Amino acid sequence: MKNQLLSPFFLVLISCCLLAGGVEAQPLGWQYAKNIEITENSGATLTNYQLRITLNTQVYVNAGQMLASGDDIRFGADINGVTQLSYWIESGMNTASTVIWVKVPSLPANATTTIYLFYGNNAAGGASSIDGTFIGPHSSTDSVASGGAGGVGNSQRGFRFSVTEDILVKSFGKREPTGTTRYVTMFDYNSQAILRQHQVSGPAGQYYYSDLSQPIWLTQGAQYLLELFQASGDGYYFGTSSQIGQHLVYYDMRYCNSCNQNTFPTNVLSNYQYGYPDFHYYTKLTVTPEPTYSTCSAEICNGIDDNCNGMIDEGVLITYYLDMDGDGYGNPSNTTQACSLPMGYVTNNQDCNDNNAAIKPGAAEICDGVDNNCNGSTDEGLTFVTYYTDGDGDGYGTGAGQSLCADPGTGYSTQAGDCNDNNAAIKPGVAETCDGIDNNCNGSTDEGVLITYYRDMDGDGFGNPSNTTQACSLPTGYVINNQDCNDNNPLEKPGQTWYADLDNDGYGTGATLTQCLRPVGYKVAVELASTTGDCNDNNAAIKPGAAEICDGLDNNCNGQTDEPIAVGSPWSSANVGSGANGGASLACSPGNMTTFNVSAQGYSTPTGDVTHIVYQQICGNTSITVRVAALSSGGWAGITMRESLAGGSRMVALKTQLANTGIREARSATNGPK
Repeated sequence: MKNQLLSPFFLVLISCCLLAGGVEAQPLGWQYAKNIEITENSGATLTNYQLRITLNTQVYVNAGQMLASGDDIRFGADINGVTQLSYWIESGMNTASTVIWVKVPSLPANATTTIYLFYGNNAAGGASSIDGTFIGPHSSTDSVASGGAGGVGNSQRGFRFSVTEDILVKSFGKREPTGTTRYVTMFDYNSQAILRQHQVSGPAGQYYYSDLSQPIWLTQGAQYLLELFQASGDGYYFGTSSQIGQHLVYYDMRYCNSCNQNTFPTNVLSNYQYGYPDFHYYTKLTVTPEPTYSTCSAEICNGIDDNCNGMIDEGVLITYYLDMDGDGYGNPSNTTQACSLPMGYVTNNQDCNDNNAAIKPGAAEICDGVDNNCNGSTDEGLTFVTYYTDGDGDGYGTGAGQSLCADPGTGYSTQAGDCNDNNAAIKPGVAETCDGIDNNCNGSTDEGVLITYYRDMDGDGFGNPSNTTQACSLPTGYVINNQDCNDNNPLEKPGQTWYADLDNDGYGTGATLTQCLRPVGYKVAVELASTTGDCNDNNAAIKPGAAEICDGLDNNCNGQTDEPIAVGSPWSSANVGSGANGGASLACSPGNMTTFNVSAQGYSTPTGDVTHIVYQQICGNTSITVRVAALSSGGWAGITMRESLAGGSRMVALKTQLANTGIREARSATNGPK
């Protein structure tokens, strides 16, 4: 819509917000007021001047201070609103660029005049009005009424014009002969665009006007068409006339036939008025240079940037303190900043417990471990006694103690010194018993009642006098006596019987000593094969069970010297043949030669053998020398080689009966003759 809002007035955007407190007072019912400083710049005193201001109403609406409709907006010449000023809200309500026109009664030359904006009244009705704010209304045709009735249906009739200054069109009107509802349309002449189109109803033969839903500014020097549409059967007035309003210039008649209300007419007649469309318009006072204005002022606490520095309420916010418990005193650590007292907050910060309404400055101090009166002290002015924890109820307490102004009751005592608060039998003054516990709480355990025990390292039942311990009962590894002479040997102990074994052969002679320490050459019974029986305690080789050797000694202590002994390896003894019933033993022989005593019964035959032999098995070559030392009972003795021990086996033998008698025997076949 070209040029419809243009105006020669100076434009300043009001971005600062307005609130009560920046001025002295405001009219009854209005909560907020803001001064607007206007400076006259032309050097002439102005009367009833229409001031165009641009205001950020969105910030007020968002703050809940102004109605979104703007119905609560008022202007006054004084702070009390006694003289209220006419105004018109042109556009942009609840935006950052709301356009408002205010009629200012007087602006002295080169001076600054203050007017006031009031808002914040939810019950207020709208007072915005073109009438009273601007000069008018005026008729665009001066209500021309010449000419006769007639007309063509489906046509437009009107005129082309321009304006000599900016004017504000408020309403469209018509005068026609049929009294029907008509379209009145205003076109921009250059662009042919429809600027406004409005239906007007009214009686025949009269001028009748209807307000536009959106008034429009027409710009000085621009050309426009105003047309009245006739539908089928409608009529119009026509006649020769160039009559026009005082602020308009008439050019010619413009019309079209067989068209509609949206058709831009291009047919032309001069000095004619057809159809009689009309509009009412308003003018304003114009001056150069225009007055200027400012809404920036000292910052006040209102949630708005009053001084236009981009910050809100800087330096003027009030600190309030949360009063959670409602006792009238605030929490110093829970604050908020606001312009007015929020619900649940107070202006002081003196509460020391905001969860308990009974705790606050001035309250009576009671014995409860709490700073009841918020003076920084707890239970001051009360009598205090030190109480100690007495868990076992023995009348003596433990710990550092608590200084209390009231008896805490069961579980506490005014006497300290208990060293075990879980046992009532343990406390100062009781008799000490030997139990590993400090019964009387004097810092010592079992003093005067401990028993001395001696270490029995070797477990022989006797203690070491130089290794002791004190205890209430016998510890493991200790005894009550200190008589051991060697606690590393269980055999050495008081009353021990020692047996002589001078040659250390494990056999005693029966000689004994009874003492603690081991005598040299003595052993206890468990260390000996026998405590008696040794027949020579100076020779370890002579003892019971030793092998008897041919040395003229009783080697085995059996009371005999060099007695025969059984045949041993590598020799064996055996009967050959049936009925020999012989035997053999090893006899002592001078010169340490091997000497056998051999005996047998019965007689051999040419085919059978009855003899007893001492033999060894030989493989390979060897040499054996046999000397028959003595014979008895007519027997034979000698050396033989046999195939086996079986009687009648193959054999060869040399035998003698001494006395220079000897024989040779041989058997070449088993069980054969020899």
